[in-house]
Parts: sequence; structure tokens; C-alpha cells
Amino acid sequence: MAGETTPDNSSTGNIRGLGEALGSNFDPTKIAKIVLTLDNASSEMLKKFGQGQAMADLLRGSMADAVTSVRKLGGDIADVLATQKAVSDGLGRNIVLSETTTKDLYATMKVTNIEVGKMVSGMADAGIGAGKATSEMLKVVNIARESGVNAQIVSGKVIDNMNALNKYNFAGGVEGLAKMAAQATALRIDMSQTLGFAEKVFNPEGAIEVAAAMQRLGVSQSSLLDPLKLMDLSQNDPAELQNQIAQMSKQFVQLGKDGHFEIMPGAKRQLREISSAMGISYDQITKMALGSADLDKKMKEISFPSATEDQKKMIANMAEMGEGGTYEIKTAEGKTKSVSDLSPEEVKALEKMANAKPESMEDLAKQQLSATQDVAAAINSLGDRTGLGVARSKTAGDVLKGRRAVATAASNIPGKGLSAESIGTGIDKNVNILKDALHQYAETGTAAVNLGSIMTDFGGFVKKELMDSFSNVKTQADKISADFPVIGDMVKAAQRVTGTLPPTTNATIPSGNVGNNSMNGSQPATQKSTMDVNVNHTINITAPPGIDTKTLQTALNEPDVKQQIVKIYDNMKADTIGRPIPSKNQPF
Repeated sequence: MAGETTPDNSSTGNIRGLGEALGSNFDPTKIAKIVLTLDNASSEMLKKFGQGQAMADLLRGSMADAVTSVRKLGGDIADVLATQKAVSDGLGRNIVLSETTTKDLYATMKVTNIEVGKMVSGMADAGIGAGKATSEMLKVVNIARESGVNAQIVSGKVIDNMNALNKYNFAGGVEGLAKMAAQATALRIDMSQTLGFAEKVFNPEGAIEVAAAMQRLGVSQSSLLDPLKLMDLSQNDPAELQNQIAQMSKQFVQLGKDGHFEIMPGAKRQLREISSAMGISYDQITKMALGSADLDKKMKEISFPSATEDQKKMIANMAEMGEGGTYEIKTAEGKTKSVSDLSPEEVKALEKMANAKPESMEDLAKQQLSATQDVAAAINSLGDRTGLGVARSKTAGDVLKGRRAVATAASNIPGKGLSAESIGTGIDKNVNILKDALHQYAETGTAAVNLGSIMTDFGGFVKKELMDSFSNVKTQADKISADFPVIGDMVKAAQRVTGTLPPTTNATIPSGNVGNNSMNGSQPATQKSTMDVNVNHTINITAPPGIDTKTLQTALNEPDVKQQIVKIYDNMKADTIGRPIPSKNQPF
């Protein structure tokens, strides 16, 4: 799933020096960047939640709280957002995660290699909430480590089969399922097929049928020959049922001349019929048979009496057959020894190493970082704390809302007359009339309409809409100041610093017709300005296709047309007095 938090796509943050990390707490640019990054993250979650800005502060604050903790584990803001997204997608609910839950789920993902959404969804299938997922997965990891098998594979098998907890009774709940998964991992089998067999013998009819088939096929494992026992194991201890199948299957295995285990030549047909009767694939049955025989031989070679059954299984799963035909293992000191030659002290050292339980999933995730990653994560966690604090503050929320209000106000300044539809309609109307008039004048020498009147109408349309739009600026600014006083104060403070704050006297400087003074109600003083301006214009005229340029020039030299052009220009020039003179690229 796109955007999910997985070890392959999780962010480890930018590797930066200690000085840079600490300096980010005082750099206004970096502080602002953190605030805006978290604002963007909260915006993404609002889309998923179907929420508006009412929930933005809560989301931004909860994610800001979790960033530093996640950075200590090698993650960053992107991983905080991805974790929040994954939980919401996995559970289908608008859940805002706490700092602790975000950190724990990220750590669990790093340790187990299971993406967060799949993990919380699987746990939810068994009635376990996202807040409890980490503690349950820590039990799974501990069982796998103590059994000497791959913790990530065991974790994957547990999550894939969480719905089994709703069908059967496991001793200890998730722990019982984890023990079954650990055995399946050691034997390299698919535990879902064993659970399928449990479903087959769950009812009396299936149990009787399978027990009869086992008797007919010469199976000697008593637990599989008794229908009542089969039903009991399937309902209350599927892990032991799997163990009984493994014990049964190894009776069809022998040690070959080359020192490797193999299925007995005469037992292959028999094992196929057993596979068919149980509903377990032949490949799975043979894997189980060979794995069980191999594990049994390893445990027999561990001969010292002080070793417990769990110690023997741990050592057996960590051992592998060497070139001399004996099982060998690396001791805690790094020496390679035959399992039969291990001393009680070496066994205890191996057990201590395997049973070194971390205090938490967070602690385990930290211990699994390389030295370079650990240092980089520690330094990165020192950075941006000011920005994170600002991002979760109510003040930042007000400023961000004010920023949105400013953008909204700016978009509301143009009147309806300056919409694309209105402008297009006005242009088409006047240009079409002008074209028809010019064409008629070119053909007949007479004008059907007054060209000057057309230009006056169009100029008046543009002028009116522009003036209406600019007059709306003050309305929108007043609205922002009323809704967000802090923005008005910030603007005034900036004006005072730069010396551009208007004087607070009773006199007013009018800009157009502004009415009464807002402070004392007096009429504005009248201020007249006289300015001599010499303007030279050069107009290049290019006639449209089908009309002679000289004919068009003759039409434009008509006295009525020239009079209207001068009138429009004088009106526009008069309106600009008291306002800044526009640049070359700005309209009047």
C-alpha cells in the first residue's frame, strides 16, 4: 500500500552534525519549515478523515509530539505520518494516535518487519487494539528468540493467522499461537495447513473419518487414532495437534548412506494416502517428516542431564550439521563446537544470550541500530524541537488559520464582473460589433454604429470592474483584522519598525471618496494636486485579415472616434490621481 510504513521505505532522516541539529532550534527558517511540514501532514490526514480544519490542531499536535521519539529510533516526520495513515487505513477508523502508540508501533514495525497497517488490522481481527499490539508482538518476538528461530518469520506467521484465535483455544492466547508458529518455522511448514486439519477434525464426523483412515494406513501415533482426542486437540490445543502430526510423520524417515535424512522408499505411497486423508499437501507432510527427524537427532546428541527440554530445543534450532556428520553450534564466545561436546557452562551462556529480554520493543529497536545509525538518530532527535513545540501550539494554529484567511480574502477581491465568463462575454460582444462595423465601413464607406461609442462602452466595463475589485481590498482586510486580531497587530508592528505606519492625527489624506473619518467622523480635508504631464504615444495599427490597413486608419481618424479615445484617456488619467502610477505591466 502506498505510503505505508515499512522498513524499506521508512525515513532515517537527514544525517546532520550536532551543531546543525542544535542550531535548527534557533533558525526561524527551519522552525517555519517544521511547522509547515506538519501542517501538510495534518492536511493529508484530514482528507482521509473527511474532516475540516476543526481537527487540524489535534492532528498536528499529536504528530509533533511523536517526532522526537521516532527520530531516536532512526525515523522522521514522514514515518510519523505514515504510521498514522497506516493505522487509520488498517482499522478504517479516524484514530488520532498518541505519542506512545506511534513510537511503539514504529518500533514494532522495525523489529518484526511487518508494516503497521497489516499488524493493527490482524490484531483487530482478534479483538486486540492498536495500543496493545506492541506488547503482544513483544511476546511473539521473545518466544521466537528463546526457541532459536527467526523472529520476523514467526511474527509474520502469527499476524497471517490471527483469526485462528477466534476459532480455537490457544494456551495464553497470542503466546500459544506464537509457539505453534515457532514450531512451524523450525520445521519450515505452512501452519495454515495444520489449522486446516484442525478444522477438519473439529466436528465428530470429521474426527471419526480421519481416525479410521489413520488406523487403516498403519499410523502408530495414538493421539491421531482416537476421535475424541482429535476433537479435543483441535478445539483446545492446535499447537499440540501440530506437534502430534510432526511426531507421526517422522516414522516414515530414515538416515541415508550419505548421512542425510530421506523418506523411506516403501513409505512414499503410504505417506501420500495419509496426506490425502488429512487434507495436508504432500510437500508439507514430507517437510514436516524430514524436519522432525532432524530435530529429534539433534536433541538426542545433547546428552548432558542438566539441559532442560527448552534448552535442548533452543540449541537444536541453532545447530547445523557439519562436515564431519555431527551437529555443530557457535558458542557465546564464538567457538564452533559439536553440540555433544558443549559444557553446562556453555549451554547456560547460550541460554542467557537467547533469553536476554529487552525491557520494551522500543529498547529492542534501538539495540538493533548500527553504531552509525544510533549516533545519527540521537543527534537528529536533538533538532527542530523549537519548531515541533511551535507546531503543536495554539498560537501556530491561529497563525495558520489566518494565513488561509488571507489567501481566501485575496481570492475574493475580484468582483463577479472579472470572472472569466463575464470578461469573455464583454470582449466577444464589443469585438464582434467592432468587426462588423469595420467590415461594413470597408465595403461601403459608411458606419452602421458609432465606433467611439463602442470603445467607450468597453472601456467603461473594464474600468468599473477593476475599480469595484480594488475597493473590495479594504473590506477583505477589515474582515481578516476582525477575525484574526493577531495578524492586524503583526502588520502594524511591522509598519512601525519600518517607519511606514500612517500618522495618527486628526487630518486625513483622501484617496478617492472615502467618506467620514473612522476615528472622529470629520470630513476629510481637501487636497488638490497639479501636475503637468507630457505624454507621447505611438500607435501601430495592423488590420485584421480581409481589411485594408489604410481603410482602417481612415476609420480611426473619424472625428467621433478620435473624440471618444481622448475622452476615455482623460477619464482614466483623472481616476489615477492620488493612487500610485502603474508600471508598464500593470493596467490602470
